Amino acid sequence: MFAGLVTSCNTDNIGGVYTPTAQNISFVSDEAVNTITAESDIEVTIGLLRNITKGEYTAHYTLTSEQEGVFTDLNGGTVTFADGSAKAYVTLKLNGMEKGNEYKATLTLSDADIETADENIGDPTVITNVTVKCDYEWVPAGTCTFYDKNFDESTLTAEGVSVENALGTNLYRLVDAYKSIPDAGLLDSGISFTLNDDGTFDIVRDAEGVITNVSLKGTAYPIVWLDKYAPDYCNTAVEGNLYTTNAFIRIGGDLYLASFSFEWDK
Repeated sequence: MFAGLVTSCNTDNIGGVYTPTAQNISFVSDEAVNTITAESDIEVTIGLLRNITKGEYTAHYTLTSEQEGVFTDLNGGTVTFADGSAKAYVTLKLNGMEKGNEYKATLTLSDADIETADENIGDPTVITNVTVKCDYEWVPAGTCTFYDKNFDESTLTAEGVSVENALGTNLYRLVDAYKSIPDAGLLDSGISFTLNDDGTFDIVRDAEGVITNVSLKGTAYPIVWLDKYAPDYCNTAVEGNLYTTNAFIRIGGDLYLASFSFEWDK
């Protein structure tokens, strides 16, 4: 009666479970740490993995950084996997970081540990990066109405954009100015400025002149300050509580006039 419900178990098609034959030492990821802190001294940990957990194993690595005196390797270039453990940790200490700066280091496995790769499992991660930004303590500094005039004479507006001050400095930032534009703004990488004693302001840009990276109405582009090539156009101006920046946007190899401003309610 129940014969139609009974099936036999055919084990011929069941493959065996693969048994690792090599340690296959690997960092957990190629970007072990990417963090922001307001502290000048912190510790960070970087994880490593292995496939064979029987017995202890000591891996070796090198630590390099262009910023001398900031990173200290508390493991001293070695990390030991305990018997039965597939994971081990390296601890780095960062000291004397200054506000507003970013600190980077790279860890690289030794050649001997790279050679422990198990060819049947895949490529281990043999280099990992550590990035720590020592940020300011940001405090509220009012709100503003943000205006964008980058593509045509029409104006895109975002109201109630937060303004923040880096405590103890003359540095300020607008929080999600472009992202706050209704039905248009997607993101920006931040707009910062310094407020001078005479009431003028300077827009912050990086070494390449980039003020912020924007995605607006489906188009991604940087807003760039190119006063070396266009000194008569790249400028800032203050009229009452209206702060205006004239710069360029760069799409591919083309440049277009750009202008944004904010009306600051302090």
